[in-house]
Amino acid sequence: MKLNLSSSNKAISQFQWLLLAKILEHHSSVKDAFEILLNNYPKNLRIKTIYESLSAGEQLNKVLSFDEFSTDLAFYVDYLPLEKSILLVKAQKDIKNEFKNQLTTRIRYQLVLLLSSFVLLSIFSKFVLPGMIINIDSNNQKAQSLLRNFGLLRVFRNTLLVAFLIIIGFGTYVFVAKKEVYVWNYLHLRNKDQPIKVLVSLSFSQKLKCMLEQGISFIDALKILRFRKKNSLISLLAHHFDETLLSGEQFEKSLDLSFFDDNFHSLCIYGLRDDDFIRSLDDYISYTQLLIMELLRKVSLAIQVFCYSFVALTILQAYQVILLPLELLERL
Repeated sequence: MKLNLSSSNKAISQFQWLLLAKILEHHSSVKDAFEILLNNYPKNLRIKTIYESLSAGEQLNKVLSFDEFSTDLAFYVDYLPLEKSILLVKAQKDIKNEFKNQLTTRIRYQLVLLLSSFVLLSIFSKFVLPGMIINIDSNNQKAQSLLRNFGLLRVFRNTLLVAFLIIIGFGTYVFVAKKEVYVWNYLHLRNKDQPIKVLVSLSFSQKLKCMLEQGISFIDALKILRFRKKNSLISLLAHHFDETLLSGEQFEKSLDLSFFDDNFHSLCIYGLRDDDFIRSLDDYISYTQLLIMELLRKVSLAIQVFCYSFVALTILQAYQVILLPLELLERL
């Protein structure tokens, strides 16, 4: 039955890929599965192009690579059937999106609060304060003190903004110029890379677990992580891990690599003793995510306290400025 479902004619959605994976569970031919999918989405030019290319005898990994999802598929189909490759890429995307959503949820309110406090200070010091202070005696000591306080608040705000812009600019340069590996090596030599080790070990474990669960061998999974995206932090970690194994080190000792988070070694050792490495990876992922969420909670709380204090100080100074003319009238 032809459903004629509405869909974009330029891309294959994630839902359509999952639908294709479901079709492939009962159809051995990839070309036949694309034909069935095309019957339901006849206006989708991408599906039609792939089906025609497969009908012409082209290899699957040569006709994908048109967006991020399909590019990942093109790489994994050399190791797994297409349906398992789809599930693997979907799982990796879900993990990445889940972490982004959790991070955004944790810090969104605090960032809005911080920005609002800066805007409040700017509005009051540029538009309200000059109009209120203009008719006050310039020699009034309290007025001068309040002006100095607002000046100090503006300097503090500008210093934070400059520091924030420098951090954003440096981070943008590092990622655009693909210098992450150089930065990690620099910090690693000085033993200042613990946060990076935790985040990279976590991402490494998540990707490795997804591949092992879909049936990719450990050696192939390690090769994928090493060569899939060169000059990335995960590829650097996989490179050192792979080289350690190739040098003849026992697997248990290779887990003690200095680029790994210390907890990775500790928790994975228990998994090896129980002959369940995937479960040990899952334990490490859960444990590390809890630590990161707790750290984010503390950081967000600190930002929140700082913002409330900054807003309270600004309002207190503004209140004193408002009362200043009344105090002068009482003295007359």
